[in-house]
Amino acid sequence: MYKKIIAREFLFFLGSLLLLGVLYFYYFFMDLNKKKKLEALEKQVIIMEHFEPYVSLQKYSEASKKLQYDWDKLEEKFPQLANYNRQALKDYCATIEERNYSLIELNSKFPEFGFSKDGSHPNFDLVAYNKIKDEINQLHSQPRYLSDDILLITAIAIFSFFFIIRYLIYATRWSIKQL
Repeated sequence: MYKKIIAREFLFFLGSLLLLGVLYFYYFFMDLNKKKKLEALEKQVIIMEHFEPYVSLQKYSEASKKLQYDWDKLEEKFPQLANYNRQALKDYCATIEERNYSLIELNSKFPEFGFSKDGSHPNFDLVAYNKIKDEINQLHSQPRYLSDDILLITAIAIFSFFFIIRYLIYATRWSIKQL
């Protein structure tokens, strides 16, 4: 009789471990899928941010720091920006120095370079960019499935269901039989 009880308890224990393992792999693949989506979307954002004149302006700003704002040397290195006003280029560099602006905020401040007030440019799809950024923010706001809290709660729930609640059901059935 005790062998049957021990065998039954072992099978319940094995079943709960198996269920916990299945849930762990499910959560693992959910997190992996989320991570792959984030990486793909971030690559798209990087590709979208590489358009002219934005890339040249960023390089111009970095080079101006390195060359200690020697504007004559910068004009030689960046002939693609020669048709823009030198003061506008200086203002662009100064604005980048002031604060770390987002792409759209920075672009909206400089219509001299072909940017519009909303930060768009003929070489830049603002609607698609904002849509991708929203998706990235949405994915970042979702909880991680493999966090310690979720795994602990899941494990406690499974073992509670398989052992504690089951014994409560057994005790209730036994009590009803005794009446």
